[in-house]
Amino acid sequence: MLFNPETHVSKHFSIDELACKGSGELILHEGFIELLEDFRVRLDRPITPNSCCRAPWYNEQINGHPRSLHQTQNGHWGCNTMAIDVACTDVAFRHEIISVAAPLGWSIGVAKSFVHLDARKQLLDMSPASWGY
Repeated sequence: MLFNPETHVSKHFSIDELACKGSGELILHEGFIELLEDFRVRLDRPITPNSCCRAPWYNEQINGHPRSLHQTQNGHWGCNTMAIDVACTDVAFRHEIISVAAPLGWSIGVAKSFVHLDARKQLLDMSPASWGY
């Protein structure tokens, strides 16, 4: 199935769901959407992003980490957005997300209402990380 480039950045992700909720910016690090799309295809079920792109001022406004990989311009790491928070409160779905993401090298953070995924290993050649909130 083809996607409409006026509304979508890939087959499974719309511009609206990945853009910064504060500024509307959509600035993804080169290669991130391909990794995200591959993850989604392998998961083989829809996901709902809670957060993806964050303008630096919006990241600060919502008390995001100052070096967050969600930021559209990350001065510390010299990158653009390469993180997504996936809405998830169901234990079985959380397990599915982690089971697919971990072997692909995604860093994983588990919270009560979402699972954070970032591509630091694939795109910045950093060690993957995992944590709970």
